[in-house]
Amino acid sequence: GQLYHLKCLDLKDCKKLISLPVLPPNLKCLDAHGCDSLTTVANPLAFLNVTDHIHSTIIFSQCNNLDEVSKSCIISYIQKKSQLMSTALNRYNLGSVMESYTGACFPGCEVPKWFRYQDYGSKIEKVLAKHRSENRFIGIALCAAVSFQDYQDQIKGFIVKCTCEFKNESFRSFSCTIGGSKRPGIEPRKIESDHVFVCYTSLLQIKKQNGTEDKKVCSSSTTASFKFQVIDCEGELVKCEV
Repeated sequence: GQLYHLKCLDLKDCKKLISLPVLPPNLKCLDAHGCDSLTTVANPLAFLNVTDHIHSTIIFSQCNNLDEVSKSCIISYIQKKSQLMSTALNRYNLGSVMESYTGACFPGCEVPKWFRYQDYGSKIEKVLAKHRSENRFIGIALCAAVSFQDYQDQIKGFIVKCTCEFKNESFRSFSCTIGGSKRPGIEPRKIESDHVFVCYTSLLQIKKQNGTEDKKVCSSSTTASFKFQVIDCEGELVKCEV
């Protein structure tokens, strides 16, 4: 009952945490960074509302003992949350007026299978389905699997960023933050293994990040390229494999 309205749950570096129960539906942030003993999470990970468009961020970085079933539960949660957000924004035509974001990170090296467009390397160029034109664009789901094995200097913190370019006569583009180790009020954390970063963000959230009011953030073109980068908090490119 009392946990129903819980907004933030800070469990970072809780070394004795072994399992995680079902999370409350109004939770905006779960920080479980560095929970070395955590092996299982609930299925489902959290209760979801049908009209859900609440911001949420779930952090499982350096939880290196999470089993594969639990990782699947995290992926399933983000997928369902993304679908609910997309449906709500589309049904009520809120993509350009409602800020919505959900994201997660966890140890791993595989992009979830539900992502339609996938490739190896840091850049993807694909011909998008025709219904993805600008008048139907309400948000986007992005994912990057990043290797940090050769990255030692993480004092500054980093962000995982995607730049999307829609190729047409006006060549429109936008950038989107997928995740990272540096957030407001949180000190940078060290990540030593492969991690998956995944998010869904609405059109208005993209506009906010890019400081634009242009209604045509993306073009009517059906060809798009997506470039993924890991950048430290001083804007320098980090030498990581994406």
